[in-house]
Amino acid sequence: MTTCTDRTTVTRHTVDILLLSVVTILVVFGLWMVLDTTYPTIVESSHHLSPLFYVKKQLKGAIFGVLLMLSLLYTDYRKLNRLFVPGMLIGIGLLLTVYIPHIGISANGAARWAHFGTFTFQPSEVAKLLLIFYVAGRLSCLSYSLNKRLKNEDFIAVTSIAGIYLLLIERQPDLGTAAALFLTFIVIQIMANARIRQIIVLLGGVSVLVLLSCTVGKNHVNRVNRLFAFVHPRETREGSGYQVYRARLSIGSGEWDGVGLGRGVGKYYLPQNSSDFVFATIAEETGFGGCMVLLSLLLFVTLRGFAIAYHSPDTFGRLLACGISGLIGIQTLFNVGVATGSMPTTGVPLPFISEGSSSLIITLVGIGFLLSISRQNALDQEESIPIRRLGEKSMVKK
Repeated sequence: MTTCTDRTTVTRHTVDILLLSVVTILVVFGLWMVLDTTYPTIVESSHHLSPLFYVKKQLKGAIFGVLLMLSLLYTDYRKLNRLFVPGMLIGIGLLLTVYIPHIGISANGAARWAHFGTFTFQPSEVAKLLLIFYVAGRLSCLSYSLNKRLKNEDFIAVTSIAGIYLLLIERQPDLGTAAALFLTFIVIQIMANARIRQIIVLLGGVSVLVLLSCTVGKNHVNRVNRLFAFVHPRETREGSGYQVYRARLSIGSGEWDGVGLGRGVGKYYLPQNSSDFVFATIAEETGFGGCMVLLSLLLFVTLRGFAIAYHSPDTFGRLLACGISGLIGIQTLFNVGVATGSMPTTGVPLPFISEGSSSLIITLVGIGFLLSISRQNALDQEESIPIRRLGEKSMVKK
């Protein structure tokens, strides 16, 4: 008896609608917070800027980032794997542009920005994603899986490239971003089944280097002041601990339900109210309940990314999704920790929310990779499930 069946696969939703919806909510809320924190301060300042200057700039970054995200959504991420070496070289080159005259921009003793014509961006934001892309691509080419251990020579090779990235970012100086990227690198290495002793040696070595950077060198005074402000916030509230002290006052005044969107007053006393300390304004205006909703959404994006990594059938997709998700979660932890006085000031933005088009664009590009991995997983599953064409009966021949 022969059965003639159609091999057409089921048509399903291959786009992670839930992840896309949560990201959209976060981007819209971030645009509102940029408007909320910059509009009144510009109006009351002597700067000859439009009150909508920063939110327009953030909106342009959001539109560009969304376009890149959607482009990656319908791109097979596996075809980009072969570009991990050129991407790594581009990342190092971008980090070096901050030192090139007439291209690099220095402000407040830091060289973190570069501009080409009218376009200004932070190379370290692009480098973060390019390093994750390189590590994922490099380790996937070595055919690692969850049941294989990472060889010492391969671990050293990948760590050396990561060390170049971290050193260039730390020298800008931007120790907070370097620390967040380093922890993300550790997360990827753990997923790549690195040996415990490799991780311990790496953590020990980096800890010594961080300690040295805080005690010697041209930036050690500023870092020591930040540590002292963290330990003694009240004693330094008129100096290095001013922002942390004001941020904690704003968070405390929000209580359970907040004072209402746009009605916060703490933002008038925070120089970095739209970027590093935007969470303080959110806490004041939305209260504990609003903070929990926001953190729940960011936690969902992080866990959804790890779930996508877990279900990825290939090593490259698994490590790439793991790195992107880890970076979003670690940056959230750093930003909230600084605003609440739970850790020293780092200057790490709150994903999707903090003012800064470079950070927003790169975060949306990372989400585009997550959506692409999720979509390819769904397509691969569909191709493995043959069913009869709808409305067509089986043809049975005796």
